[in-house]
Amino acid sequence: MPLPTMDAADTIICGPVGRVMRRGLRAAVCLFMLSVIGSLAEAQAPNLESYALRELDLIAIQVYDEPDLSKEQRIDGSGAVRMGLIGTVELAGLTLEEAEDKLEQLYVAERYLRDPQISIEVRQYAPLYVHVFGQVGRAGRVQLEGEDLRMPLLDVISAVGGFSGLAKSDAVRITRTDENGTETVVTVNAEALINGKAPNIPPEFLTLQPGDVVFVPERLF
Repeated sequence: MPLPTMDAADTIICGPVGRVMRRGLRAAVCLFMLSVIGSLAEAQAPNLESYALRELDLIAIQVYDEPDLSKEQRIDGSGAVRMGLIGTVELAGLTLEEAEDKLEQLYVAERYLRDPQISIEVRQYAPLYVHVFGQVGRAGRVQLEGEDLRMPLLDVISAVGGFSGLAKSDAVRITRTDENGTETVVTVNAEALINGKAPNIPPEFLTLQPGDVVFVPERLF
């Protein structure tokens, strides 16, 4: 599904916020949350055991007792980093522990270090987005943050200024494309969500994930 071109000004950053608001309050609450998102991110530590590194993650690699080999760098578009002595190493898709083990084994195998101790910390997660179009306050993309990278539909709508006065909020369309390029489209009754009712859709669509496209149609009078 082709997407309109958007620049950085179209990006709206709003981390996971767990409350369902009435329509008129959503935009104000999201703006308030922007001022405190840093502290919320610190309070919600990611699950480091399961997190898989991604392209464009900014990571700090510490090699104990080897300051010349320790560095902070961003994983490149091919999923790799460049390390002293051993060169380019692909880390994307590995957990932190797996990445640490891989680097340690490479330094030993190449006989540069006898018993290396390496630790990796994610300093900044790669930006990933949900795109929102149609009858909302400001169409654009919403950046998902943190390790979970999922956000409830109503929080995403809040991040773009809420529904417009012409929105048909009981027929919001979500398009999701899987790794094989197959698109799945579901229609969500967001009004039911606002009123605390469960819509009749697959549960995995109750929260949005990177790459999802949300379209809010216009209400016909």
